[in-house]
Amino acid sequence: MSRFRIRNTILFLSGFLIALPAITQVVGPEKKIISGGADNRTADYVRQNIESMERVPFDGICINVYTKKNGKVEPYNLRVMDPYPLAFEDFADSIADLKATKFKRFKDNFLWVWIAAAPGAVSMDFFDDYAVVINNWRTAARIAKEGGYRGFFVDTEQYDTQWGPFAWTRVKYSDTKTQADYAAQAKKCGAEVMRAINEVYPDIHMLWFFGYSANGTGRSHFGAYAFVPDFIDGMLSEAKPEARIIDGYEQSYGYKTKAFFVEARDLMKNKMKATSSVKDKFEKNHEAGFGLWLDGHGSVLGWNPADFLKNYFTPEEFEYSLCQALNYTDQYVWVWFERGSFWTGSNVPWPYFRALSEARQPHLEPPASIPKNPPPGAAPPLKISGYGGENTALILGTKYRWLGELGRRWRWRPDFRNRGFEEKWQAFEFDDSQGWRSLLTGIEHWEVEGYKYECASWYRQRYDVPPLPFGKKAYLAFESMNETLWLWINGSLVDPNRVTLAANGKPLLVDVTRLLRSNQQNLIVVRRSSGLEPGGGWKSVKVLAEK
Repeated sequence: MSRFRIRNTILFLSGFLIALPAITQVVGPEKKIISGGADNRTADYVRQNIESMERVPFDGICINVYTKKNGKVEPYNLRVMDPYPLAFEDFADSIADLKATKFKRFKDNFLWVWIAAAPGAVSMDFFDDYAVVINNWRTAARIAKEGGYRGFFVDTEQYDTQWGPFAWTRVKYSDTKTQADYAAQAKKCGAEVMRAINEVYPDIHMLWFFGYSANGTGRSHFGAYAFVPDFIDGMLSEAKPEARIIDGYEQSYGYKTKAFFVEARDLMKNKMKATSSVKDKFEKNHEAGFGLWLDGHGSVLGWNPADFLKNYFTPEEFEYSLCQALNYTDQYVWVWFERGSFWTGSNVPWPYFRALSEARQPHLEPPASIPKNPPPGAAPPLKISGYGGENTALILGTKYRWLGELGRRWRWRPDFRNRGFEEKWQAFEFDDSQGWRSLLTGIEHWEVEGYKYECASWYRQRYDVPPLPFGKKAYLAFESMNETLWLWINGSLVDPNRVTLAANGKPLLVDVTRLLRSNQQNLIVVRRSSGLEPGGGWKSVKVLAEK
């Protein structure tokens, strides 16, 4: 921080008064803004258009490789964890294009590599022979080195591929191997991958969508990314001095206030270090980064190039958030954008270009358009068509009988700083009268109730369960929950292996026989990870029993 003049700003955060540095000079060139959105282009496009592309004030871009079939260029997704070999020779044309491109501004360019398996393919298992996977990472590193890339843009997300190699729920040998066994094997694989990368690119930079932060503040082996931190531990254990592994912290996509960036940096730099098994290498080779999604919540809010107030980020909000991300990253901030193109100017009004350019200037106060406490109804309600419970009734009605339905008013709180687990928000005795809001589920996402947040959130409801039939299993039926769900009944966690795959608008049936108390009041707590799309339990939750 020696290059900045600092003044102390006092902020009440997490119950403590802390001093935050206020940056009062321009953010320097050592901090980089990377275009990492859906508008990535292939190497041939970049070669042909680099002069116009470099007029956009990014410091680097993601460039896709391609193959040629029947003379036609086809973008190619480098799926490094697939058990199918990548051949370096297939990408000779891409490498030739990159070598012929006269880069002047874009010096930190990244090669996109995917963790998710190809559609219809099965990801590797850490206890199978993964020699092909090691070769794939080595091949990708060779492409990156010879193509002049700074390194990899590692897409950790699994999308619709049944969670890939890092999820405990899809491992092949859970009957004979423990979670600890898989964690150790993931670390071993990560170390072997890094040794292979070192053979061709020892000073590589790898910018992950999210790395250690995938599991919050602790080293949990539940969920889609259970073994990501162990794999990265292995990579760090073999990393050469100049190599960097960057947590891109996709969770910051919608951050609008400085405090969130400060706390996220503390998580990535300190709390995550405490969970690492290679703390010395973590200190030397691991960095904190941030991602921002310019047109976030587009499927609900849309993207309006004429009326900026209808977008998740106005230009002023985007500029301020980008400035804060630059202030608190170690090196990289990446920007995701889907509904337009910075390269052609399509659907991108000039104030957003200006925001990119001006983000390095000091921004001591947030723009007035950022609400301090957005009230319910701040956005016009958007009704979800087709609601009424008919889908659940049709799917479940033949095997189960309906006993009741939870109320649609929940106590609700966004968990910006991942404090819910530490403060035991799931506990029966927890007081949700302070700092929690009443949220209507059943017909609306929380975003369209006026809460434009990007983080996990918690719901609490006390519900009078009717008499349950003796000797029959009892269930909670969630008609539709977006993305990841954690569920507690009366303070006890329902096995995450059976509920965290609840997502994407599909009904979910959860066996709660052991935990649900018959004919008395029960506490139902749900932790929801909204992530990127509209969030919340926006359809009914029914109580069912076997017929």
